Amino acid sequence: MLRYFLFSFRVLQEHCMYYPALRPEPKDVIEYRTAEMEEDVQVLERKLFLEEIALSVTEERCDFLDRNLR
Repeated sequence: MLRYFLFSFRVLQEHCMYYPALRPEPKDVIEYRTAEMEEDVQVLERKLFLEEIALSVTEERCDFLDRNLR
């Protein structure tokens, strides 16, 4: 039984060595990546807000020009 356990452990170690994406990440790395993603989401939300304002201003300008040209 001990041989099987040691063999399984060695195979698992080799598997993690060749496939680093399957290794569990430390908790601080996960928290760091989560914080980065939250910052990215906030930046995208601000960008979306500014684009919505720009679209609204453009629509109002088009309406203004349309009224004045008729």
